[in-house]
Parts: sequence; structure tokens; C-alpha cells
Amino acid sequence: MFAKVHGTRDYVKGNSRSCSDLVEYLNKENQGKQLREKEFFFNQHSETITDSKVIQTIDNNHKGLKSKDAKFYMLSISPSERELKHLAYLASGRQVSHITEMVTAELARYNGLFKDYVNKVMDQYSASFNRGLSKDNLHYFAKIEQERKFKGVDKEVREGLAKPGELKKGLHTHAHVIVSRMDTRQKTSLSPHSKSRGHSDKHKLNGKSTQQGFDHVGFKTGCENLFDKTFGYSRNKSEGVYKNIFNKNPNIRQAYDVLYTTESILNPRKGLQNLVSFTSEKGNVLNTSMQVSKVGQTILRPKNIAGSIIGKAASTNPVSAVAHKTLKVVKAVKRIIDNGIDV
Repeated sequence: MFAKVHGTRDYVKGNSRSCSDLVEYLNKENQGKQLREKEFFFNQHSETITDSKVIQTIDNNHKGLKSKDAKFYMLSISPSERELKHLAYLASGRQVSHITEMVTAELARYNGLFKDYVNKVMDQYSASFNRGLSKDNLHYFAKIEQERKFKGVDKEVREGLAKPGELKKGLHTHAHVIVSRMDTRQKTSLSPHSKSRGHSDKHKLNGKSTQQGFDHVGFKTGCENLFDKTFGYSRNKSEGVYKNIFNKNPNIRQAYDVLYTTESILNPRKGLQNLVSFTSEKGNVLNTSMQVSKVGQTILRPKNIAGSIIGKAASTNPVSAVAHKTLKVVKAVKRIIDNGIDV
């Protein structure tokens, strides 16, 4: 799952004025299609929102912002092909490699499942500000796209196997979301590019100081977990958000694995789920036995595992992957102190 909040450079004419250019761009797949074939904008309230409604709502929702301030942002929600094949199977009951293989009713179910997921992602987006908000506090409009084209930087183009502008084969369903910077009451500015993460007396929520800034790691991992939970999807380790980080730095991979194992020990239910998932993916008794052995060593030598966590975390750069998993371990410890072990 690839979930991204776009930066300022990704907008043709920036995002401090009207969103009309972005709306026009997101209509590129509708060109030349009959009305019944076109994809409309959608949100939690409607699946057939017109371009004019999107532009009017976003452009008029900027009270309190300065002329050069960003007025809106764009998000991209892009499942992997494996995730999309799982979604297509749920919609059609069979293996599908392209949307043209689905009949009209199956395609409608497929798109409907994805639209519901995108709306849930906007709850995850609003929650990532840590301000007690939900998608109902946001003005947002999403659009599904089914195609992707080769670009000059793609490996296939560089190797002469494809030309820029050619359509890519396979499933490529994804969504772009336009979301207003101001909440629906035009009282709260919500910038996903805010970097502050600390508590401050200047920032109050219900009379208490609160964190400011957008939790990008929580948003990305939350989108993955949301997909898995919503559609019963079994995610391989190689698909995770941190794949690229781990490939570049094996020390970070090792530190994360230590934290991953520790979290499983502190949360036996999660540990069992991890073991079952590992077994079903590998189908190898020896590998499974080794995994069980590692878990056993963790239980019998808590001091060693704690030392390993501190040592590995200290010997690597403090990346978000390790920090995020560390937070989960801390929460698990607190849960045990408060409620005992949940089996």
C-alpha cells in the first residue's frame, strides 16, 4: 500500500490558489468517455459529485489563511497489484489480472469496495493530526483512476521495452484525494506538512496541551492495517511500509525484528497471529521451528532482549520505523501493567 501526501512541487500551479487546475487534471481518464462511463468525484456523502461542486467547496473554505498559504492538499492512495488482485477476487470470486476481465456488476463492486476504503483512509488521515478529528470534520473529494502510463524514468523505458505514455499492463486502480486545509468550520488549519510533534502550552485541545503536526508514519502504517482488517488481507513482510528502509540498512532491519519479536511476546495474541501468518507463508516446518525457538529465547532471557533493543537502536540512525515499533512495545508494557497479559 502506497499512501502519500503530495508536496508543493507536485501541483502544476501550486496549491495556494484555486484547485480548478487539479480538478481538470484528475479528469484526464474521463476524456472521450460517455457520461455513464465516467468516474465522478466522491466522498462519505455522495458518489456523484460534480467538478463545480468540488471547486466551489474547496475554493471557498480558506477563512483565516494568507494569500500565499496552501489552501488544499492532494493525497494518493495506491494499493499494490497483489492487494488489488485480492480486492478483485472479493468482487468477482475469481482471479482477475485487468479490470476489463470483470463484468459491469463485478467492476461496480470492485470500485465500491475501494471507495469505501478510501473514505476510511480519510478517517486515518484526520486522526493522524492527533486533534480528535474524523473525516466528517474535513472537506475532501476523491477520484478513482484505473490506468498508469510509463514515464521516461521507468526501467522498462530506459531499457527500450516500453515507450513513454504507453499504458501499463495489470491492475493499477488508485485514488487521488483533494482535501481542504481548513476544517469544515473554518476554525482549524490542518497542514500535513507541519513538522512539530511536541507538546506546547500554546496548543490546547479540551483545555490540555496536545501534540501538533502530522504523523506520517502512523498514517502510512494505519492505511496498511486498515486494508488488512477491512478485506481480510494477509500481508507479506516484504510488502510493508518499511521495505525500502530495511533493504538499505540491514542494521535497522535487525533492530526492527528485535522490537517485532518483543511486541509479540508482550502481546501473546499478536504473537500467535504472527506465527500463524509466518507458517502459512513459508509452509516450512524447519523455519517455523526456528521462529518458535527465537520466541522461546526471548521469553527466557528478557535482559538479553532488552539489551539488544537498546544496543541496536543506539547503533543505528533513529529512523521512524524503529521509533514507531518502539512506541508499540512501550504501549504493550503499559497495557500489561494496567490490565495484565491479554491472552
